[in-house]
Amino acid sequence: MFPVCTGCEKDVGSPLDKDAVPRSKTLEKIINLPYKTQQVKNDILLFLLSLIAFQVVELFVMFTITMSNERMNLDAPVLYDSVLSRVPRHKQAGKYSEILLFTYQIWFISFLVFHKRRFVIARRCLAIQSICFIFRIICVWSNVLPRSLDTMECSPKATGTTEIIRRILLLWSTAGLSIFGGHMCGNYFFSGHALMATIIHRHLRHYMPDNWWLLHKLNTLVALSIATMILFAHNHYTLDLIGSFIVGDWVFQLYMFLAENKDVNSAEWFPVFWRPAVEFIEWEKERVEYAFGGLRELYQFTRFASVVFFNR
Repeated sequence: MFPVCTGCEKDVGSPLDKDAVPRSKTLEKIINLPYKTQQVKNDILLFLLSLIAFQVVELFVMFTITMSNERMNLDAPVLYDSVLSRVPRHKQAGKYSEILLFTYQIWFISFLVFHKRRFVIARRCLAIQSICFIFRIICVWSNVLPRSLDTMECSPKATGTTEIIRRILLLWSTAGLSIFGGHMCGNYFFSGHALMATIIHRHLRHYMPDNWWLLHKLNTLVALSIATMILFAHNHYTLDLIGSFIVGDWVFQLYMFLAENKDVNSAEWFPVFWRPAVEFIEWEKERVEYAFGGLRELYQFTRFASVVFFNR
């Protein structure tokens, strides 16, 4: 319960769906909105928890990438790739793939902002990314593959601990995108860029209405274009892209199965190490349908959330 003021007459909470919410002047104006107080609290708090976990995992990813550059053997021969050997290299394709990936991310964030259950979808995306990144950390520490191109430019070896920390923070602040200044060698299997494209594609495909057929086709086209440009740039082996798709798609499908099915014993069906985390974050187990909010709904939700958390 959130006190309205000290010394005021005690007011009886007004029902908002099934939740009782204290009455205040601000809340009286929005009391008819279809929000549940406890649900809004849970959605935002679980989103923040997922965001913190994701940032911690991403920091470890950037540490792994930085150290892979230190462990890279520049004299090791390039591995034979039956696809890259037949695809002519276009150096600028790597830059274009990152620009397209960044635009893809903006599209997905815009979709989240105007979805009425924005925090639920966002937390699921962050949790899925965190799980996939843990697999990537394991893979990169297990084996550093040779460069996919003899002429690929790698960052020089770090001169000390301070330089390593600076590079980690640089990669973390740029999300690993070389167009913003973050570039290292050795983090091949599997591709982080292709993984992000896979995760965004799966989320948009899952949450967009079926009758948005044109956007569904555009969604698939953008994801395939990013992967194709990575290949044309020779920035990754073909195996890296295949691995990104398999891991991203597999984790997404398992996660959504656990998050949306109440009557399934997940411990029996999926004894994976990350299942307890999913059970904790997705304890409500609900299927989220698409519901477009618009600017007015976004403003009303923000006002409602401010009342719920800060009584303002």
